[in-house]
Amino acid sequence: MAVGAFAILPYLIFRTPHEDWAGTKTLGLRIWDWRGWGAIALAGAILCFGFGFTQGNWSDFVHQWQTNRFIHVMSLDFCMLSVLFPVLVRDDMARRGMKNSSPWLLAMVPLVGPCFYVLLRSGLGAKTESFAFTGSQ
Repeated sequence: MAVGAFAILPYLIFRTPHEDWAGTKTLGLRIWDWRGWGAIALAGAILCFGFGFTQGNWSDFVHQWQTNRFIHVMSLDFCMLSVLFPVLVRDDMARRGMKNSSPWLLAMVPLVGPCFYVLLRSGLGAKTESFAFTGSQ
């Protein structure tokens, strides 16, 4: 919860849009810009969904949500983060030169949408209108 929506709310309130990027890709930035993170996150999300749907217990979750503050706040934090993520995607798309709005719409889908966005987005510094895989980044 330390890095969830409640932690980034002050940033979102006080930030200024930064839609351009002119810099060099350091090793750390190349690592975080790697599309493989989207594939890894998507695989993890699908596994979690699969486990939740096959092994989960909705009545127990509802009971825990009503009686356990941690579960309650964690669930609300996830919902808030899902709502706020597309706000950050707009700036990221502008920095990457992406003109197509379909990745932004895809990012609105909770949990798997951001994974798909990271998987399909253009590389930083690659000014392209499409988000198809181009090989190396």
